[in-house]
Amino acid sequence: MADLPAIDITATGIDVDGESLAFDEIVAVGYIKKVMRASGVITDVLRRFELRAEDGRRIAVKLDGAKVLRDEKNEAWSRLVAASQEAIEPRLRNRALERIQRYGEPVSIGRLELDRPGFTWRGALRSKRYAWSDFERAFYANCRIHVVSTASGKQQNVGEIDTDTANAVLLPKLMAACAETFASRG
Repeated sequence: MADLPAIDITATGIDVDGESLAFDEIVAVGYIKKVMRASGVITDVLRRFELRAEDGRRIAVKLDGAKVLRDEKNEAWSRLVAASQEAIEPRLRNRALERIQRYGEPVSIGRLELDRPGFTWRGALRSKRYAWSDFERAFYANCRIHVVSTASGKQQNVGEIDTDTANAVLLPKLMAACAETFASRG
């Protein structure tokens, strides 16, 4: 059996196999857990986790394959995601909201661009603009963040972004905060 990477999570940062990043240095996070099936039988669970610092340094962890016991992979995965949700994602969300609110700068995550008046979905052929008052919700399902609008008077899917896209995991809470902050300003 292959060994898991050495993961050390402290109050100020994360170290994986000697590669360290302080939480304050991290500018992007992405992770995905995907169940692989053959004829309805689970054959493996792919787990990918990546952090990137502003200077380009990155930590990437892949917990794939059958060389590590399932329970060990699950524990390592759970520790990484918990560290992200507790220490990394709130910082990144607050920075993004501050960029939009205080400085008026747009924030791009995958095909979405968020700014004070609303958000824009950049599709392959065209872009579509939505006001914050038309934002319904963003939620996680099937390794993706789904964005829903009520722009046409009924719920419609705006688009989906894989959770391993840099900072896509921030979208549900970030978009809700933007809608709460900016929709009432009209």
